[in-house]
Amino acid sequence: MPQTRSQLYAAPVRLDNGQPVIAGFTRRRSAAGVFTPRQAVPAGSPGGRQGLKPLARKQRPVNGAKERENMAFCKLFYHIVWTTKNRQPLLTPEIEPIVYNFLRTKAIGLEGTVFAIGGIADHVHIALSIPAKIAVATFIGQIKGVTSARFNQEHPQFTPLYWQDGYGAFSVDGKRLPHIIAYIEGQKQHHAQNDIIPVLERVTDEQIPPILHESAPAYVVDDKKWWQEMVTWDEQS
Repeated sequence: MPQTRSQLYAAPVRLDNGQPVIAGFTRRRSAAGVFTPRQAVPAGSPGGRQGLKPLARKQRPVNGAKERENMAFCKLFYHIVWTTKNRQPLLTPEIEPIVYNFLRTKAIGLEGTVFAIGGIADHVHIALSIPAKIAVATFIGQIKGVTSARFNQEHPQFTPLYWQDGYGAFSVDGKRLPHIIAYIEGQKQHHAQNDIIPVLERVTDEQIPPILHESAPAYVVDDKKWWQEMVTWDEQS
């Protein structure tokens, strides 16, 4: 009598001298009409079904230290600027420290590093680093949204605070970061004296002139000087 097509329908596990063994069964009908078991084979042996591997126990962190995945090395600095909605002068001396504290707290909560926050009554500048795992737009949206929502909820005695949708974001190299910090910390003085850097005050992309690409000699720095600065950059930053 021809045999029917074999089909595995069970694979119970038993131990043989401490080794896992799979006793597989096939739907193989004998002449007497009885299903016969397939010969048991050691787990993972050639010709046998892959055995079940013992689960490795997850070790607890030593001394309660948090486990963390290996991350790529990133050192990215930004200068961000945005305004209150319709440039209303809402950031008065009484409100400003409250708002700045909320901004700093949320940025740190997102694993950012804040170097400076400053501005005047209708806009905010912030110098910070943003972790590579968060998009710049997401990070800015989070600190703006959480700050205004928290301020309006915890301080209903003041005029509600809302931000303009747009913002300006500029990447900064480590060597020039101290200059950006000084510019932000001196915002009130710069605006009082009308001594500002227009490009660092931009919050929209309207009426931006086309970028001109000069020939290389116009902007390439001395190679030896640049090389030495880069070699010692970690020591200086």
